[in-house]
Amino acid sequence: MRSVDEEKGANGSVGLPKNGKTRVVDILSGDIQALKEYKAARGAVSFEFIKPKALVFGVGADNHMRWGDTVSQRFEQVTRRGQAAAGDKYPQLSGLPVIPFHNLRHTHATHLLQVGLPAKVVQERLGHKTISITFDVYSHVLPSMQQDTVSRLGAMHA
Repeated sequence: MRSVDEEKGANGSVGLPKNGKTRVVDILSGDIQALKEYKAARGAVSFEFIKPKALVFGVGADNHMRWGDTVSQRFEQVTRRGQAAAGDKYPQLSGLPVIPFHNLRHTHATHLLQVGLPAKVVQERLGHKTISITFDVYSHVLPSMQQDTVSRLGAMHA
């Protein structure tokens, strides 16, 4: 996992994340396939987009990085367009909130905690230096987890 530092020049720089450690984040095979298809489609536009160090959100002939705000703005535009296109066929999409791209990270972490994955696993996936950072940021999930724990304990003793 590489991190983008937007403070270093016009095109930023790529380096280690804030915690200073590289990490591997496992993803679903369907997601891997989607990324391969995306990379192939981008390769049809420019060879720069399929080089080994090409960025997923790289733009332009030199595949420079997009700023976080640009990614979020584009994500919002695409989400709104998708909701409009879904129309009556998928009415459940019309009620979904449009969130900044970075909030997908928080949604992912919250869902992992809600389904009972250990906080240590969530910490590692997010790249938090300490478990306390994960607990500080996601403590809002813990009350419902406490209720679930009591329910499970009750079921064990029944």
